[in-house]
Amino acid sequence: MSSFLSRAVPRALLQALRPALLLAALSLAGAAHAATDTYNGGDVAGCSYDDASTTYTCATLSSANDITIADGYTVIISSSASITSSQTLTMDGSAALQIGGALSLATSKLALTGGSLSVGGSLALTIGAASPTIDISAATIAINNSDGAVIHGTVTASGALAFQSSMRVTGLVTAASISIDMHTDVVANVKTGTLYVGKQSSLSGNVSASGDVTIDNHASVYGNLTGHNVVLKNACAYISGNATVTAIDIGAQGLVGGSITCASGNSCVTSKSHGNPNACSRGGGGPVTDLDHILISHPGTALTCEPQTVTLTACADAACSAYYTDPVDVTLSPGGATFTVTGGSGSGTVQQSTAGSATLSASAAEANNANTCYNTVTGSSSCTMVFSDAGFSFTIPDHRAEQVQSFTLRALKAGSGGNVCVPLLANVTHNVTFNCNYTNPASGTVPARVNGTALAASASSACSAGGAVVALPFDASGTASATLQYADAGRMTLSAQLNPPSGPYAGLVLKGAASFTAAPASFRFTVTAASNSALNPAATNDTGPVFIGAGQDFHTRLEALNSANAVTANFGNESLAESYTLAQSLVAPAGGHMMAVAGSLPAMVNGVASTQSPSPPTPMHWDEVGIIKFAATLANANGYLNSGLGVTGSTNIGRFIPDHFDTALNGTVPMTCPVNPAFGTPCPAPNASGKFVYAAQPFDLRVTAYNKSGVTTQNYEGLYAKAVALAAYNGVGASGAGNQNPPIPPGGNSLNPAAVAAARFAKGVATADPASLPAYLFAYSYPATSAQLAPPTNIWLRATDTDGATSLRGASSNEALVSVVSGRLSVANSYGSEALPMPVMVQAQYWGGATIGWVNNPAYANATAVALTGLVTFSNCQKNLANSGSNTCAVTFTLANDKLTFTGGSGKFTVAAPGKSGAVDITLSKGGTQAIPYLPSTTGRATFGVYRAGPVVYLREVY
Repeated sequence: MSSFLSRAVPRALLQALRPALLLAALSLAGAAHAATDTYNGGDVAGCSYDDASTTYTCATLSSANDITIADGYTVIISSSASITSSQTLTMDGSAALQIGGALSLATSKLALTGGSLSVGGSLALTIGAASPTIDISAATIAINNSDGAVIHGTVTASGALAFQSSMRVTGLVTAASISIDMHTDVVANVKTGTLYVGKQSSLSGNVSASGDVTIDNHASVYGNLTGHNVVLKNACAYISGNATVTAIDIGAQGLVGGSITCASGNSCVTSKSHGNPNACSRGGGGPVTDLDHILISHPGTALTCEPQTVTLTACADAACSAYYTDPVDVTLSPGGATFTVTGGSGSGTVQQSTAGSATLSASAAEANNANTCYNTVTGSSSCTMVFSDAGFSFTIPDHRAEQVQSFTLRALKAGSGGNVCVPLLANVTHNVTFNCNYTNPASGTVPARVNGTALAASASSACSAGGAVVALPFDASGTASATLQYADAGRMTLSAQLNPPSGPYAGLVLKGAASFTAAPASFRFTVTAASNSALNPAATNDTGPVFIGAGQDFHTRLEALNSANAVTANFGNESLAESYTLAQSLVAPAGGHMMAVAGSLPAMVNGVASTQSPSPPTPMHWDEVGIIKFAATLANANGYLNSGLGVTGSTNIGRFIPDHFDTALNGTVPMTCPVNPAFGTPCPAPNASGKFVYAAQPFDLRVTAYNKSGVTTQNYEGLYAKAVALAAYNGVGASGAGNQNPPIPPGGNSLNPAAVAAARFAKGVATADPASLPAYLFAYSYPATSAQLAPPTNIWLRATDTDGATSLRGASSNEALVSVVSGRLSVANSYGSEALPMPVMVQAQYWGGATIGWVNNPAYANATAVALTGLVTFSNCQKNLANSGSNTCAVTFTLANDKLTFTGGSGKFTVAAPGKSGAVDITLSKGGTQAIPYLPSTTGRATFGVYRAGPVVYLREVY
């Protein structure tokens, strides 16, 4: 440093500066060596360290030293802590800071490029304009003095979260309640219980609220919103996107820019709004609560002998893009009459008894600025009205677009007194030139038609300057009748002009004009399946045609129509865009589960709102079974363009059926496949750890109806559940006769019974009727030959209802897998004294295949004993047990214990002592009825008076 200064600074000055420079250098050196607590595996005073978990546990956190937590290390502070503005906090990677109590984080010196911060108590966040990358969680969070900050990560509060300064959060913000203070702008997607957006504040992002939402005056949510009870305050509260709500109250000048979906399915909208997205100052702007000025809309001509009606609009801003909705008294000139305007618009009259031009004016005590004007004939802002002693007078009622509307055109002049109009023409036909002009919207694509004549080059082109000539006969009272039609929606002005070519009024110019509103006649829904464009059949009951499966996508198109069912392309293009509200309701089943339809319709453009219009399209879906209803209603409670003409339309959507079924085994039967069996497994792959059942053995099956997302459809019950057919296949998602009822060969196998009654379904779930459980039957059973007996066989159980809903979904099928084996009861040979009861052992077995043969089944057990009385056959008696000269039995055999239970596949029963020696064959069946229907019995021999060979330690007979 000194050599540099020697070259750049005179020596005398250098000598003078040396003490100061030395002091500065010392200060810099001190700053550069400020203490830092570094948590990277080394020792930190006041902390214990566990190397295995790379975790520090500390009583406190320094409020003076800088703090650095390295990637992979966790610091746990058991108490409350504070990080002050003089400290620097550095974290990266997976570093974690855990505060047991409260934390005040009040520094903008954040070198945070990763990691997490969790606070057990309250977190006060004051980070200036920092831009940390970190996930933050706490019990409660208050964010202040952080304007311009960006948190790259998630912010989570188990309790309340208060935004007291503007910031952006790139991850999801989650809290039990969220409040945004006045003049605060937050950019984030939020999930919350309740939400409050303060005055002149904004939230840019989507909102999912399980509770109530309040958007205060001049506050905005720029995104889609889901909430319970939603309130938009009177002054310019705004939701730019779609709203799915239980109920919504839209105050004056409030607006939902997209569609409104009523989650309850019933009407849920209370609206007093006339605003639009550009009408108000929001998100920190100043209030728009005053009357800016009065706008006078007029035709530019009038008669001196009668009042001329003009339209009055109370404008809340200079562009008149919002209404001032409070009542206001307006005094008009010329004429001086006073009229009350409510809801933002109304009408009044002006009058002048002398011919000539007059400047229209409107005064109101509340107005901040002078009135403006709009000439509906010329489209200019002129406030000049020409009063004439002669001209046309007519009115046209507001009506439905394309409706044939009659009107009368009167040719009048001022009477001798000047205050009364009298007929000008009588009993004469004249060619009157008519013109049409677009008032609101300010342009259009089709003309008005008078007596069927288009006031343009054609009926499909816009109004033209030249208009069209229509011959009209005037009667003795100077009145001519005509009809008007306009195919589009909007506010129009029709003007008439006549220059009589001859007669007493030759050279006189007769003019007149009238405005009218043509409202859409209805809204029309068109709903199609997204997968194949199949048209919604709009079923009305449980026998109606099927639409799609629950949860499958569909597209919705909503059109504003005229009386001829053609689209009114100007709907939605008005200066204060008209919109609609969308309500959902459950048509059937009555009392069923109504879920909100997922997805929403966009705002109407050119008379159409469609889920196919965005790119990419945004289809809707409904996740239940049944029939729903969409109902669209004009959002403007005062009717289209305040005409009093409302617009409605509705459609049923459905029938929706389950997207698919899943089948599953239910209860304790079937048996569990043995692990590492000594002989061949009864459960072929891939069912080695699954379940198996004997052929013909009933088993319980559960069938569940699901939507596309795999959630049970609770409405699948009653009339909206259908009979389900069951089938057995040889693989997941297998189909075709060649794969059904395996094994093939030999064929002839079957599932019986193969149905689940519709009445078995409750809330989308059914189990088989206990009285008729399904069982799988092989074509052959014991004592068939080994070539005939089927080896252990896997079957997958499919469910398909009468509507075609099925568990078959290819590789995605979730169908119950069970192994089926042929079975038998093996009755063992027994030996013992003729004077004692003889135990007879029985073994449940399964056929392991031709190379393995019959295998004892340790998995078989029965909780309820089988009563054998009447189900045991004693035959082929020998020696003293037989009648002389035959093998018929001379003894009546009885059972000392007829209860047969199995444990580990083994069971036994006891034959009472016959009192004679000899032998008898025993079979556990009688007259073709097996003791256990699905386990045919072998025949065993009981020998009385003879003992089995083998070593005997002691034998004693007791008589």
